[in-house]
Amino acid sequence: MPMEKKTALGLTGEKIVRNFLLEKGFVVTDTLNVYDSDKDFDATYKNKTYTVEVKTQVPFVIKESFTIREEQSRKCFSVDMLIFVCVPPSKPFPYGGQIFKVNPKQVKTKPHTTKDGRKMILIPINQPAVKSIKKLTSEEISLLNKSKSTDY
Repeated sequence: MPMEKKTALGLTGEKIVRNFLLEKGFVVTDTLNVYDSDKDFDATYKNKTYTVEVKTQVPFVIKESFTIREEQSRKCFSVDMLIFVCVPPSKPFPYGGQIFKVNPKQVKTKPHTTKDGRKMILIPINQPAVKSIKKLTSEEISLLNKSKSTDY
């Protein structure tokens, strides 16, 4: 059975982040539970272990924000490191093609309801708690683009 594009996109983003952390000297330990409700993996640096959650997505361009579903908020805001891989949308967007580290304890959010009634949380990108930590390579962007199912 072929993997859903959304799943493939998320797994690709997680691999990109794992490689980035490994390059920075972290030791990455995967969770054994694919459905872990607390984190995607652990990253240890200088004897301190951090829980990490990675979200890979085309941003909500009009709102210059990342989005999470309300039911994801506990997981996203309880980890030590919340990381977004910003898949470049088809239109020019200043934040596309970057990895962002979000401070889950200081981030400002906004509620949002989609046209079809889904409850979402917006994380505006332009705020002190959201920092770009890496520009994606053209190879990484190409891999992400193969898996994305929407442009925004």
